[in-house]
Amino acid sequence: MILLLVFTFLGDRLGGWVLGKIRDRSQFRYSRLYTGKGQADILLVGNSRGLPLFQPYVEEATGRSTLNLSYNGLPNYLGVAFVLDYLDRYPAPDQIVYDITICNGGNPPLTIGMGPYSDYSFRVDSLIKEVSDQDTTGHFDFAYKGQKFSHLYRYDSEVFLQMPYYLTKSDKYWLMDREIPKAMVDEMSDFKPLPFDIWPSMLTDLRQMVIKAKAKGSEVKFIVGPYYPGYADKLPNLDELIQKVEKTTGLPVADFSRGLSNGAYFADYQHPNLKGSKAYIDLLVEVGVFE
Repeated sequence: MILLLVFTFLGDRLGGWVLGKIRDRSQFRYSRLYTGKGQADILLVGNSRGLPLFQPYVEEATGRSTLNLSYNGLPNYLGVAFVLDYLDRYPAPDQIVYDITICNGGNPPLTIGMGPYSDYSFRVDSLIKEVSDQDTTGHFDFAYKGQKFSHLYRYDSEVFLQMPYYLTKSDKYWLMDREIPKAMVDEMSDFKPLPFDIWPSMLTDLRQMVIKAKAKGSEVKFIVGPYYPGYADKLPNLDELIQKVEKTTGLPVADFSRGLSNGAYFADYQHPNLKGSKAYIDLLVEVGVFE
């Protein structure tokens, strides 16, 4: 039993070390952020709706380098943590372009899934602990202690799968490139989207991010990306979200939720496709978001 425990412990540490090497060598966005390879002129931040801020085209249109910290389902508290970690590690970027529709509740599985980066970020580590400590479902209450006990357990997530996938290639091209299915178009009239789940802490976090960014010399631009034509009108409290962000941070929100009128520019109700992304970025350039 003693030998088994010793070999289990050593195997866990060796396995964690090997996976850590994959993490550190990956070109995945958060690996670059935390290993000194993420310096950029413009930070782009959002959930999956931040991915249409398509880096190659933004860089072509602006002549400046970018780092997109967006991820599918990314909650605001993680987005803010990543920005603050960036500001701690690198020279201040010229701009931080932040899609506020990321302010829509939490995401415990994704938060726990950021475990591979907890060694690099006390903010990420604290958020994992908070989600684990506050869990009432029984699904995540052991996660923080488990990650501290087992190095391999930290990598048991969807997030880790991105690291070997982007080991030898860039993740700048991460974007859905399809046209919205006809069935979705036909169902639009009856579709009822859920309201934004606006937590007071989200607004406080945004204010603190703005304060630090300004102190470092970065300009924060809040935006709302485009929705499929007619979808934004169905969102029950989009205007409330915009007003609260503006009131709390003192910064305007540039609302492009109805900025694209061509349905062929969308992959679904919430995400522009590649053509839509380019049209969206052209619009941002035209109105001076990147100035």
